Amino acid sequence: LTFEEAYFEMLPFVFSCGITGATAGGTAPGTVGTSYTWAFPVLMKALNNPISFTLEKADDVVNYQCDYGMFERINIKGTINQGGEVSAVTVTGDFFAREWTSTGAADISPIAVFPINAKLATLHIDALWASLGGTPKTNTLRAFDIDILTGLHPKMLGSANKHFDIHAEGIVHVTSAFTFEGNASASTEYGHYLTQTDRAYRLAISDPSTFVTHGANSLLRIDCFGRWKEVIPFADEDRGNNLFTLVHESMLDPLNYAGAPDMLDVNV
Repeated sequence: LTFEEAYFEMLPFVFSCGITGATAGGTAPGTVGTSYTWAFPVLMKALNNPISFTLEKADDVVNYQCDYGMFERINIKGTINQGGEVSAVTVTGDFFAREWTSTGAADISPIAVFPINAKLATLHIDALWASLGGTPKTNTLRAFDIDILTGLHPKMLGSANKHFDIHAEGIVHVTSAFTFEGNASASTEYGHYLTQTDRAYRLAISDPSTFVTHGANSLLRIDCFGRWKEVIPFADEDRGNNLFTLVHESMLDPLNYAGAPDMLDVNV
């Protein structure tokens, strides 16, 4: 499934069927109803227990659906348009599910949605998970590409069914690529790459335009601990500005090994 212009309202579905079952982290009274903050603290030493989805499709002649769907890979990427045009965020989910069956597809009422704008993205990078969010990288971020391998997979075991009956959880792994403006912040992170210093990042997109509808800003926040796998200074240029490419690879926080989350935390 690919959402080329992703919207905030779809995020709980994607993450709850891909990394861990959603937990309501808080509510805020809205002008229209109540808004929720959904927390997805990913565990590395215990089961995450994600939920599954049923996918339906139909036309004027036939109806089909497949159940027990889960995302085995989630990709979130966005590029800040330098011409001031729309900076859409694309969300892609590779999934597995059972076979298609000829089952009626129910009508779904449309809802109001708000697109995710990459221009509103902020980035913080710190050495410790405990202090994450303390060091903003201002005037630096140009693009991001976050790839989450969820570890979910179907278990094909002998049974009376031709399809799978259960799933299993494997290792969660995150690879994140960023494009930075070639400035002091980029040079600092290049230094941390050379010394292989632990780096935790927080990518957050908060949209104040949804406050009137939901009573709170819509949010996408991804926290991830790890180290720089690769940093390429002067990887590209734009109108005389040098650009850096940085690739971050997830790992367990050695100072928070007994805590939770261990490596990845998502809030929407």
